[in-house]
Amino acid sequence: MAPRVWLITGCSSGFGDAFARELLGRGEKVIATARNIQSIAALADAGAQTFALDVTAPVDEINGFVQGALGVYGRIDVLLSNAGFVHTGGVEETKIEEDESVFRTNVFGPLNLARAVLPSMRSHRSGSIVFVSSMAAWVGSAALGTYAASKAALSIYAEALRDEVAEFGIQVSALEPGAFRSDLLGSKNMKGPSRRIKDYEGSKIRTKESQIGQLDQTQPGDVHKGAKVMVDIILGTGVAQGKNLPGRLIIGSDAYELIKSVCENHAEIFDHWKSIITQTDHQ
Repeated sequence: MAPRVWLITGCSSGFGDAFARELLGRGEKVIATARNIQSIAALADAGAQTFALDVTAPVDEINGFVQGALGVYGRIDVLLSNAGFVHTGGVEETKIEEDESVFRTNVFGPLNLARAVLPSMRSHRSGSIVFVSSMAAWVGSAALGTYAASKAALSIYAEALRDEVAEFGIQVSALEPGAFRSDLLGSKNMKGPSRRIKDYEGSKIRTKESQIGQLDQTQPGDVHKGAKVMVDIILGTGVAQGKNLPGRLIIGSDAYELIKSVCENHAEIFDHWKSIITQTDHQ
């Protein structure tokens, strides 16, 4: 099979860098992007085509960028939207402008890129769009409301888009990693609210913020192993040989244990309330 062309965002570190290196090692063609092109110079040396891209740029700029990217190899087979950042803080403390900033990067940027590549993919009746979401998409947790909501939105958009474009031979999926040892929780990629409410000092919000900070560089997941497994899952090769790419899939042992428990808890709640919540139909 001829090498596929991958457009990857957020390649300056973490999963983005690991994805690019894993794919180059497999002989695939990689168009790697980051806000600062100097941060991905090493990927250029490794064989990737590199470009500066801010996923929050206006739609016209995103469309223009994608047209240019399509001209590099004549097509884009896989869009791998990886760029994103973590926002912590209480829901009440977070200003609407901060909510919007998170959603611009974590949701609207990936959507704009997907919309820009879809005409080409539809014309070829093939392609894959993969959003790197998070296990946070499954859980509303103190101090992570805005981040979790953005990832939940991204995963649901992925499910909807998958349903819409499957008939054109296009795959769509949201891969939802657990905690991996990357720079995601470092100061460059994690932001907090611009205001602090005194009542919340010593609260569950502050405890969770502290726990998140302590997790940095102690996460159980190995980024390079995670990238390898996710590429296998996307392609249906290696450890995922013969398996079809699902609409959503959690990644990592911690994600598996947490989300399995969340789903079981939801099922228990539904069963407990079944006799009440089902008394709503026309007779």
